[in-house]
Amino acid sequence: MRTILMIVVLVFGIGVMGAVWPSAKRVTLDKDSPWLHVPIKKDAFNHKHFFTGPLKTGPDVTRACIKCHKGMAKEVQQSEHFAWLGKLTKIPGTDKELRIGKLNLINNFCIHAMPNI
Repeated sequence: MRTILMIVVLVFGIGVMGAVWPSAKRVTLDKDSPWLHVPIKKDAFNHKHFFTGPLKTGPDVTRACIKCHKGMAKEVQQSEHFAWLGKLTKIPGTDKELRIGKLNLINNFCIHAMPNI
């Protein structure tokens, strides 16, 4: 009985994916589509020939990168993405300027269910 239930669930899941997946792939770009202005991503440069052994942790990777890319660690640490704060911005309706970002606002991307599925 349990095996039959598993097969039914599997077949149903495949059927749902078959119905949803193709429709998600169909994208038509009209002349006003913002996607027409997104630059085409270039292939990443393959760095594997620079390394002799495995990189087991994130800090190992960082240390390996900054051997050649000197100064990049400080540049990344000062970025808006790393600091979770943007540039000084005038707040409408006040004379105040604030640095706004994920550090001091509610981020609905992280608390919304869909991105976490």
